[in-house]
Amino acid sequence: DANSLHFGLYQDEKLIAYGRMVLPCERFPIERSAELPFFEREHSVESSRVLVLKEHRNSDTVWHLFNGGYRFCQANNVTNMLSFSNQLMFNGYKKRGIPFDHIGQSVDFHGHTSVPLIIDIQGGEKDFVRRIPKEQRLS
Repeated sequence: DANSLHFGLYQDEKLIAYGRMVLPCERFPIERSAELPFFEREHSVESSRVLVLKEHRNSDTVWHLFNGGYRFCQANNVTNMLSFSNQLMFNGYKKRGIPFDHIGQSVDFHGHTSVPLIIDIQGGEKDFVRRIPKEQRLS
């Protein structure tokens, strides 16, 4: 769609991970299901799709996908990245050092309990990409 950026990670010319980032807009997809407190809409994006092939889910693939999105945000004066996640995914983000925090109440989303999340891009987590081992960082 015209209001989104699409990120892909490839290995041997095979797509192994995909992410969609919704750019600033009047209403983010997350807001259809969750009530959010005030945030700087004009400087926010939403990570609204993250797909990773099963055999790559326990690797740093998710890290690399978020690394690309995070670097885009830093370069384009985006202050917040929103997302919607179930608790299992949220725990995986935290385990990998991806600094999402809860921004609202848990809700039922397509039969699963999910929670709205936010990363303060320009705030205290500027160096989260540095947590990736040097040999695994994207250039």
